[in-house]
Amino acid sequence: MMVLVQFSRGVEDEKAWISEHLTRAYSSRPLLDVAMQLANITSLSKLIDSHRPLLRHVSEVGRRLLQRGHSLPLQQRSNIETELAQVDAMWLELETVVQQQKQRLGAGNAADSVYQVTCSTLRLPGPWFPQIL
Repeated sequence: MMVLVQFSRGVEDEKAWISEHLTRAYSSRPLLDVAMQLANITSLSKLIDSHRPLLRHVSEVGRRLLQRGHSLPLQQRSNIETELAQVDAMWLELETVVQQQKQRLGAGNAADSVYQVTCSTLRLPGPWFPQIL
């Protein structure tokens, strides 16, 4: 039963961790600071990658409990299955949102670069620009 308690604690910790980072992944400000947001989402992506082994461990414990679950009451088996499904769904959402944000910000960064180059090209000093007083 100690393993069941550890699993439950692990699942709750994972849910809290994922929820916290989902908030960060969903945050989006105007594209004025695209480079900063891109760096932030890249950092978050690395953090998720480094956290993946802990999530796998918690899921593995739950699956082992289910495999050896002949002594577990039906309600506990059902709870473990539900918890595993919830954590897996939350994790998938987190990975999907981060990937979508990276793509969106990458496109925004490229568009911003083109805009900056265009503006700097058009602002060449010359006699053809009217003087504004």
